[in-house]
Amino acid sequence: TLDCYVDADFAGLYMREPSDSPTSVKSRTGYVIMLGNVPLIWKSVLNSSISMCTQEAEYHALSLSMRALLPLRELIVEILDALDVPSEVHMSFRCRAFEDNNGALLLATNQRITNRTKYYCVKWHWFWSHVNDKEKNISIVKVDTLQQRADYLTKGLTRENFERIRKLVQGW
Repeated sequence: TLDCYVDADFAGLYMREPSDSPTSVKSRTGYVIMLGNVPLIWKSVLNSSISMCTQEAEYHALSLSMRALLPLRELIVEILDALDVPSEVHMSFRCRAFEDNNGALLLATNQRITNRTKYYCVKWHWFWSHVNDKEKNISIVKVDTLQQRADYLTKGLTRENFERIRKLVQGW
């Protein structure tokens, strides 16, 4: 399995940084991509644009993480082909993105545009064709917030929560 845990912190620096600073209302995106429970890629970045709601911040994070996940998936498939790995292995290879925000998950899986979400199309809906392709075996799955492995990449946590998530991702 190639798994991606993605999270966003909506305007996480608000009231922590000066109110006249534009970064105080920007959201932070974090994701970790794991191959067979081994972390390969992780990223934490302040978004370049300001999100208007939590769903938008989470969906933006999902789209950003898919830009890393999908090419990595294609690379692994090419490696499997080059090594003449049996087709049974190809069929069992799956790729999942884990999202804990219900609104972002619903938008990514049902792909229903509304008046409130149609502006997402321009920037973030590009990955829909990959998710709908049954041959690629890519899915976006709900993950409980307590199991969200990217949580420590987006916000400050208590020591207990930080260590719990670090153990999930890094094993120690």
